[in-house]
Amino acid sequence: MLISLDVENQTRLKTVEVERSEWLSGQRLAFVRVSLGHFLALIGDRFEAPRVPTGELPKTKVKDAGLPLPSDVVRERAFDLDEWVYDPTVCGRVVAADEGDLAVRCADHLITGQGKALLVGTDRRQAVVVEKDDSDGVSTMGRVFGVFTRDEAERAAGSTLLTWWEVDNRQVRGVESVVRGRLVGNLREFTAITFADGSVLEVYQTPVDGVVRNPMR
Repeated sequence: MLISLDVENQTRLKTVEVERSEWLSGQRLAFVRVSLGHFLALIGDRFEAPRVPTGELPKTKVKDAGLPLPSDVVRERAFDLDEWVYDPTVCGRVVAADEGDLAVRCADHLITGQGKALLVGTDRRQAVVVEKDDSDGVSTMGRVFGVFTRDEAERAAGSTLLTWWEVDNRQVRGVESVVRGRLVGNLREFTAITFADGSVLEVYQTPVDGVVRNPMR
């Protein structure tokens, strides 16, 4: 699988980076997930492969990763169940009712990061986080709310990581590890976040410690 080795290495490196960052201050880290690939999206009756972000999004200094498109089978939704997990260009999917659902917004920020944005779960929040040097200007939250936002506070505190998007865990129904695939001995594990609006985000995982802990507990 194209992404598996890079995911394992990057997950370990980025977990250490988050653990050492001022960004985590006062929180308990549950997991860090990298997004090295495309996302699929089923929004209402509309299927996208790959998902193309929409709406208000942050700016990034990261160049387009130049990923190849998913296979014809995946793009045309010609699979029966979850064979899409074997496409080496795909790192996750979104299932939602509407474009404005939380899982869609979260995924769109991850996609905008061109493989550099991290999905980070703590005992307080689920967030999309980027390195300060990869972010160009203030986050979406900063432009929308126009106040002394979290990313401005993080810059002032000298954090190397900035928050592009986040929700409080009160807006999350659960976080769990799910297994996808059709071939015994060749299955894929994903971290699945179910948000309060019913939308679901699944991101390919290679657990550092073999366990996905639920930050809601």
